[in-house]
Amino acid sequence: MPHRRAALAFALATLTGCAPAAMHVTVVERRPLMTAAEAQAFFADRTRMSFMPIHGTQVAYTAPDGRVFLWYPGNGVILPGRWGIAEGASVHPWAGIPPGTQFVCFQYGPNTFNPATGAVGGQPQCQQVDIFRRWQVEDAPGDVFGLSRRATPPFVLPRERTSLAVLAAQAGLRP
Repeated sequence: MPHRRAALAFALATLTGCAPAAMHVTVVERRPLMTAAEAQAFFADRTRMSFMPIHGTQVAYTAPDGRVFLWYPGNGVILPGRWGIAEGASVHPWAGIPPGTQFVCFQYGPNTFNPATGAVGGQPQCQQVDIFRRWQVEDAPGDVFGLSRRATPPFVLPRERTSLAVLAAQAGLRP
């Protein structure tokens, strides 16, 4: 019973605007699930910047042919890999994923290592497209930073949240 009272007090404080100033409530927009074709079009030939507290800012170019080039914070190299779209039941058949849920899968080389999760590369890592979209900060058409044509990034990417325009300016690219 005390938990219910606390939850009710919290809900009332939040709804009436009496919540502490440091409180932050995020409302996530519910969108219809993407089809496989929509998910493919969403990723193909795009430079995408995402931000997750565990990783920091990441920039990746996803080529239409299934290649991906990752610019990861702190790395002095561009990580080449593969990407693709998979239907949920083929990725996680045991997880009760709603039919039609699309996943984006990334696979980097066996000699790669994810410092945030401790995972060693070589196996596909998949995420629901609709969850992945929440971490996206910005995207732009094409290979904005020429990641597919270079082995090293224009500079070492910091972890801090930024924008594609700021990164382009630092790289000496015209908007």
